[in-house]
Amino acid sequence: HTLILGTCPGDVSLKKAEYFANPSNTFWHIAGKALGFDRSSVPYEDQEASLGVAGYALWDVLSERQGPGSLDSQTVPGSDRPNDIEGLLLAVQTIHRVCINSKATAHFFRRHHRDWLQKPQTWCLGNAPAREVFGKLVPETQGPFKWTLLVMDSTSPANAPSKKDRAAAGIAEGRGVEGIAEYKLLHTPRGRWRECFGEQ
Repeated sequence: HTLILGTCPGDVSLKKAEYFANPSNTFWHIAGKALGFDRSSVPYEDQEASLGVAGYALWDVLSERQGPGSLDSQTVPGSDRPNDIEGLLLAVQTIHRVCINSKATAHFFRRHHRDWLQKPQTWCLGNAPAREVFGKLVPETQGPFKWTLLVMDSTSPANAPSKKDRAAAGIAEGRGVEGIAEYKLLHTPRGRWRECFGEQ
């Protein structure tokens, strides 16, 4: 039912052949909290299988990019090439929602899929970050819509909430990546992952 999109695998993910493989990336900790598995003790293959059984698929906005590092901001202009996400969604008609992991990733999606985004009765913008990124492009039409589009708070280690923000949310200091994952799942104002892992 839901396609979750990253930008493009980083260096660590490419070496390990795993999505979101950087140990400081909170994605799998968030997914584990939502779906009931322990990121620290469950093998990657089982985590990926749990995601699939729950109805979630993973892919990337880009099929390739060039740059000196893994950060989206390090992408060499003009080097990025898109995956055929439209083709995937047309082929797998059980998918009705797309969750994009970060505004930076959403900007790549917008750049490569402008025509698709502008088709009437195609996209419903499902949260405030999606409306911020896509609101001027996606036409305001009446439904029914084919897909709901959400933009989530980035799970990248470069986007960790401050200790002050975590403390204000009641998350004890010293919980490391687990505490950050809980914040992004439940408390962040920038696209809570609970919106992605909530009821279908």
